[in-house]
Amino acid sequence: MQVSKEGEKFLVDMKVYLLTKGIKEGDVNNFIEDAELHLIEGEKEGKTVTDIFGDSPREYAEELAEEMEIDKKENWNLLISFVIATAAYWMIPELVFRNAGKPFTVSLINLIGYPIILFLMIAGMIFAFRSSSFQSKLREFSIIYVVMAVIPMVLLVGLMLLNKQYGTAFFSLSSIQSYILGFLLFAAAIIINFRLNSWMGVLTLFVLLFIMFVFEYFKINNTEWGNLEPIVSYGSLVLLMMWDSKRQNIVQR
Repeated sequence: MQVSKEGEKFLVDMKVYLLTKGIKEGDVNNFIEDAELHLIEGEKEGKTVTDIFGDSPREYAEELAEEMEIDKKENWNLLISFVIATAAYWMIPELVFRNAGKPFTVSLINLIGYPIILFLMIAGMIFAFRSSSFQSKLREFSIIYVVMAVIPMVLLVGLMLLNKQYGTAFFSLSSIQSYILGFLLFAAAIIINFRLNSWMGVLTLFVLLFIMFVFEYFKINNTEWGNLEPIVSYGSLVLLMMWDSKRQNIVQR
């Protein structure tokens, strides 16, 4: 017997919430397995998730997180992986596609702006997944899409406009140096994701770079459809994360 839809959502939300708290994934999975057994037995007796785990799943999750061990090493690995993958996603198109055969110039505005946006993205991602837990499907999707797709896109567009208006060259790389840096970023992102056994990270990077390649190769960026690139990219990122979450939930069952 499987758990109900309500019980399944509770398990998924609980796992996401605990992982965003930095709890060891093994401990989280062990708890989810035990919680699933409790749900199955309880639902056989006609009980609901509220009857079994209380009126406030979020408070229960918070109390549980305080009693579990935080995996600092894994959290740092994930952070480094995310930073390098994001740097690869942001820089490879400029290094390899958009400035092919030309020097790559970095302004002081970009040098300061991109790390700030990256920090906000990391904080926003944790906030989005944690806040969307134990919410309705529509509210969950709205929080994740706005915080992880719309806001980053607005910040990046704003930075590009600011740089276009006020940016001045801070330093530059030759075309050869640009290709080398692009290759090193790509290789580092792939190696780190494989070391973390995160084939999903590799797939995400390939998908995002493929989208950029298509827009550049077919000169779509030079048309009125060019503005769709960030929407398609971030939309694909959200869909990939949602699909991976469902996939992991199915595998565990």
